[in-house]
Amino acid sequence: MESRYRHAVTRPLRLVLPALLACACRGATSVPSPDAVASFKGGEVLKTELQRVGQRPTAPTQAEGDQKASDWRRDALESIVLRRILAPEAPSSDRELQDRIDRTRKTVLAAALSQELGWNNVTATDEEARAQYQSHPAKYGDPERIRFQHIFFRAEAEEMSAADRAIVRKRLENLRKEILAGADFDALAREYSQSADSQSGGWSGLKRGDRVAPSFSDVAWGLRINEVSDVVDTPTGFHLIKLKERNPAKNRKFEDIKEFARRMAVTAKLEKTQQAFLQEVGKRHGLVRSYERLEDPMIQDDTPLVVVGSSSLTMRQLVERLPPPLLEHVFNGYFPTIHRFLDGVALEEVLVREAEARGIGERPAVAESVRIATDELRSQAALEERLKRKVAAVPEKELRDFFTQNEKRFQTLRTWDLDVMLLKPMPGENPWRVLKRGEALVERIAEGEDFAALAREHSRHYTAREGGRMMGLTDQDIAQRVQSTAKFRRMLSALEDGEVGPAMVAECYDPDRLVFVNTGALVVRLVRAHPPVPQTYEQVKGLVEENYLRRHHQRLEAEAKKTLLDSVAFRVHSERLPPL
Repeated sequence: MESRYRHAVTRPLRLVLPALLACACRGATSVPSPDAVASFKGGEVLKTELQRVGQRPTAPTQAEGDQKASDWRRDALESIVLRRILAPEAPSSDRELQDRIDRTRKTVLAAALSQELGWNNVTATDEEARAQYQSHPAKYGDPERIRFQHIFFRAEAEEMSAADRAIVRKRLENLRKEILAGADFDALAREYSQSADSQSGGWSGLKRGDRVAPSFSDVAWGLRINEVSDVVDTPTGFHLIKLKERNPAKNRKFEDIKEFARRMAVTAKLEKTQQAFLQEVGKRHGLVRSYERLEDPMIQDDTPLVVVGSSSLTMRQLVERLPPPLLEHVFNGYFPTIHRFLDGVALEEVLVREAEARGIGERPAVAESVRIATDELRSQAALEERLKRKVAAVPEKELRDFFTQNEKRFQTLRTWDLDVMLLKPMPGENPWRVLKRGEALVERIAEGEDFAALAREHSRHYTAREGGRMMGLTDQDIAQRVQSTAKFRRMLSALEDGEVGPAMVAECYDPDRLVFVNTGALVVRLVRAHPPVPQTYEQVKGLVEENYLRRHHQRLEAEAKKTLLDSVAFRVHSERLPPL
């Protein structure tokens, strides 16, 4: 499973535990302890506590001077005291806060067990790094690539007669004659090509191993720079190709990337270890992974995808927890990254259950880590409540002036009501066939068939149960739940209310492979577009206060902290501070 999608299980160990394993402030005493480096009404902070919590800066430059070097000590002391004062103020009924506390507790337990299992100390020898390098050559080199321009005339072999295809071919042959006579290839591509890249002059590219029609690939790779091909026949139509660039393969020497290969070998070993742990220990704690349920477009929000004992992650919870780049994956039916994310969820939950079974949470250091982390979250929540009250006391005129200066920010967002169908490839079906199915559905809708009925029958999008209807989508919603590509946004912007767009290739970006992945075909109808609507101050007063706080948060937070520290007579005993 990819480490970028794991929930704070392995990499945070070096960061979470040292910062959290700190002692709380000592109780109040009438006379400060000789070891106290700070005191306030209600307690004191010992030198040992500061040394555990404080983070010393790394080698400050001469220009930064001693002032920055002393900041870490005072900042740490202020944080300790503020946490002690504010944590009891946090509302006990705040469900969201309690959820964050529960997740943090799980993170600490999982991190503690991971550390005990030695997952932080996994290493790879030079021999293992070399084996990784040799077994994954594509990761450590660049394949040969070509860049070209092409002109495409559509003429499907299975739908057009030979005579009709011959007419299309003849038109392209005439264009080739014009190009050989001196006409501009780029201009003709923009004017005549029927490919998606026509407006860029037909620019495209290939790398060795790309899967395209052999007749196209063979010709493209065989051209010389600036040579124009003969007309190329493919199942979808005819092409002219002009080769523009050829970049040879680049193989990096092992010595040049040994450390990168070592990191990849460590990652592979760790993933293998963690999968074995999930198989063995997960079984004891009732782990059930039901990832295949993602394939069902009619899946219910409460359908569990991961179950560990009495805990589960449902479809609704998955959508809520996924990072934004992966939302497009789940709604486009591209599941490799989603499976890795779910593996991360399962791993953390099994680690937590095993840590509890071993009594790790009862160990003093771990229990103290949980308490300190909990107090930190509670103090942050209490401070935010103080800041909200501070904003509520801002003069009305100042808030109205802020609204006037930022009026566009407070108008309603542009929204869209859409009907959506996602077609997924059937076994053995190539992308062109999927697109053709989409085009056939567009024709059936144009002839009067019901979009909702067709969506329930054919769509693999999670809105199939609702007949494909999606209401009130913002631009961000569309990017995350339908498509994020520029060509899709252009198509949608060109539609009128009630109009069905042309069938389009569905794709999403895979950050691990650094490529756009074809996931099927989309058919979309614009039900209605809702333009932004201006709002009055009275309608959005709460939103104005939220934005005012966000805009001035740093200043207001600094003022609130200073006021609070002054109110408890916070004092630093500089002569007792540890050396820099």
